[in-house]
Amino acid sequence: MPDLPAAPPAPPQIAGVSVASVTAPVLPPVPPPAPPPAPLLPGVPVAIPFPPGSAILPAAGHIVLTALAKTRGARVVAITGYGDAPPGADPSQQTSALPLGFDRARAVAADLATIGVPASSVRLAAEPQGGGASARLTN
Repeated sequence: MPDLPAAPPAPPQIAGVSVASVTAPVLPPVPPPAPPPAPLLPGVPVAIPFPPGSAILPAAGHIVLTALAKTRGARVVAITGYGDAPPGADPSQQTSALPLGFDRARAVAADLATIGVPASSVRLAAEPQGGGASARLTN
């Protein structure tokens, strides 16, 4: 097999015709990749009132949740129930308040289910300190 030349042959010479010399094409610089889109910011939590010591969702809470569900789209609803423990409560007070927080979160989730939000789109959490519950849309 013959050896390949290191460069292409010279352009042909034709009388009366000028042929530009051949050079390697210059490629434009490749732009850097676009930055990834910014993640959607989680929604602002909405407060859901509960009477002190109760996990029964009042009618005002249903109204708030209905409005939230209408704007949900395909996003997840993150619910946090609060157990009425005062700020600075000792560990035993916090421990005894936590079940109320979970009960409130479950009450909110149950109400969202009646509005048509599937359970797979709901995340529950509870905190011992605070009152009522909160719900927000997440990614």
